[in-house]
Amino acid sequence: MQTARAAPSASSFNLALIALPLAALLGFGAAVALFAMIGALPLPAAATSIPTAAPIAMMPTAQPTLIDTPIQALKCRVTNPADTDLLVRSAPDEGFAPLGMLSARAGVQALGRTTTQPVWFAVGFAERRGWIAESAGLLAGDCQALPAIRNPLVPDAPADPPAHVIAIDRDGAGTFRESISTPGGDPEDLVWVRVINLYTAPPNNFREFTLSLECAGTGGEALRWGIVGSPLLRCGDSMTFPFIYGASDRPLTIQFPPGSPQAFVTFALRVALAAQPT
Repeated sequence: MQTARAAPSASSFNLALIALPLAALLGFGAAVALFAMIGALPLPAAATSIPTAAPIAMMPTAQPTLIDTPIQALKCRVTNPADTDLLVRSAPDEGFAPLGMLSARAGVQALGRTTTQPVWFAVGFAERRGWIAESAGLLAGDCQALPAIRNPLVPDAPADPPAHVIAIDRDGAGTFRESISTPGGDPEDLVWVRVINLYTAPPNNFREFTLSLECAGTGGEALRWGIVGSPLLRCGDSMTFPFIYGASDRPLTIQFPPGSPQAFVTFALRVALAAQPT
């Protein structure tokens, strides 16, 4: 029994009639490229095409870390208090892919807890370091010796010069930006604010400037800034300084005091002319 073959369509003959002269004129490779380009053009409105699924967004996965430090609280566990399984993440953030699931009412060895907010527990999971949010897990057992542990997603600020200078014209403004971190990296910056072009005689021998500090990052609530030796201001605070000819430099310190929890902050020190009373 022979199988009936479908008759070639008119468009197939037309393409064949076009392809042979083009191949002779342009060469085989160029003709193939031309027809590939024609085939990539949008279909006519009357034609239908197979819908293409939208790409699936993949969650980032942190490289699993081996448990390479001694366990300090052997009898401390992080438990799942829920009646459903709990995700154990590959990093301390909800946006990272899970290492696996912790069964309902089950527990795993606690390794430590972050000092950053929100708090995460580091746990031993399948011989790797996993992470469970404090909001989802509960500590059980003897956890007094559970150590503070670094959040691997919080970076360290690179080392920079021991002092910085920001020069401001007597009628101008400016911004200085840097980063500090603790306990690793650079925990303090010394910044000299210098007002230039002050004259020896009034009215241009004196100006008042308002200094303010804006912060972004993790742990900014511990940052202090202000006069060297007694920085008492916080992120978002401001103060006004007089600058006089012959005393036109003011040193400021921006720092994390010793003993501060893990933090990384990028700050912007803004200097602008103080508002004059009306």
